[in-house]
Amino acid sequence: MPTLLETPPMTADEFLSLPDNGTDRWLINGELREKPIEYRDRFSSIALTKIASALGDWNNRQQRPRGVVYGGGAGVIFTGPRESLVGVAVAYVSPARAKLQTPSCPMIDQTPDLIVEIPSLNDTEAEISEKINVYRAAGVPLVWIVNASRKTVEIRRPGEEPMLVNSRGRLSAEPHLPGFEIDVAELFW
Repeated sequence: MPTLLETPPMTADEFLSLPDNGTDRWLINGELREKPIEYRDRFSSIALTKIASALGDWNNRQQRPRGVVYGGGAGVIFTGPRESLVGVAVAYVSPARAKLQTPSCPMIDQTPDLIVEIPSLNDTEAEISEKINVYRAAGVPLVWIVNASRKTVEIRRPGEEPMLVNSRGRLSAEPHLPGFEIDVAELFW
């Protein structure tokens, strides 16, 4: 009786060595995910730009050494028994973690203190949930999920229920990014 061989989980290095074939790819717990490349709608693009800009301004006011703000689909590697590699809209990595970044690694290889997800119109709930579960397992302390069409932000913190903030509310990244706050209405057109 023939036996099925289980495919070993893909590593981040194997993922990074794949040839570019014009698809959007990410790695979740050692499993490759692919779909056609999507373009961000203009409202989500505005939110991405405003969050990254506000984080950059805040970061520039901090004492040195400073953390690092990444944006525009920056790749983040999450290590563990089964590696994950995903693109994030915006991420902030503290100075303590940033100094541990592997210089030769083209992706962020330290756990961000803040990840901002801005789903595209074609992202499914299941895809977003998978990514959030990876962030949770990696110990990301703060995740914001921006819904540009509804003008809301869902806040995720470990051990807490998700909180939804609408355009009349204010986001705070305390205590992870001391003093960083932004009105939700500022993120949208």
